[in-house]
Amino acid sequence: MKHLTKNLINKVINKRLSTDVILLVAVNLVAFSILAYLDAFEWFYQYSRSHENWELDELLVLTFTLSITSAFFAFRRIREMKKLQQRLERYAQTDFLTGLYNRRKLHQVGKHALDRLERGELSAMSVLLLDLDNFKQLNDLYGHLIGDEVIKEVAQVLKSCVGKSDAVARWGGEEFLVVCPAKSEQEAMKLAELMRKSIERRTFNMDHPLSVSIGLSSWSKGMTFNDILHKADDALFMAKNQGKNQVRVLH
Repeated sequence: MKHLTKNLINKVINKRLSTDVILLVAVNLVAFSILAYLDAFEWFYQYSRSHENWELDELLVLTFTLSITSAFFAFRRIREMKKLQQRLERYAQTDFLTGLYNRRKLHQVGKHALDRLERGELSAMSVLLLDLDNFKQLNDLYGHLIGDEVIKEVAQVLKSCVGKSDAVARWGGEEFLVVCPAKSEQEAMKLAELMRKSIERRTFNMDHPLSVSIGLSSWSKGMTFNDILHKADDALFMAKNQGKNQVRVLH
């Protein structure tokens, strides 16, 4: 199921592109073959010599114009299909509410970082799992529309905190996941505290206080991406049970 969405998109796009291109080429080949078989070009030449309204150069101009027009529309269609492919791929890897990466995309990011670790291109990787504290109470008090606005604003806060190499995703509901390739545990802890304090200080246009609990896990040799996620989840559980609004890490 890992590449199902991407493969489906590619099949749809490639099928439409292939159909358009094959049809255009086939029509031109068939037309050219028939005209050549019937000596149509010689006939056009003779016809143009006997009819002053249709000179040979005018026929050539007409033929050239039709060819350019066909090519123009074909390339425009291909460009439109490529843009559609890019949009569909973007939708397939982003969360519709926040515009962040979705769960599937961040799994790909994490596994790609692990591949780089195994090749020796990276020496560290950390993961942060965040959960907004008492978010159900906020939803009950202000309603789900306000809750959605808070989720979107939190997403922007997290994006403003991370570096260029870090990836942020909405993990589900009020949970977020941050993958930090090349960040050690100490560096990831600094980032986690920055996120926690940024959310704690923000008012979010309401009187209800908002805080976040964060579980931190760092890669060690032999760990899979799922292993890292499980450790981050356990660390988040610890943060929740020990009073919330804090960062916890499991060694």
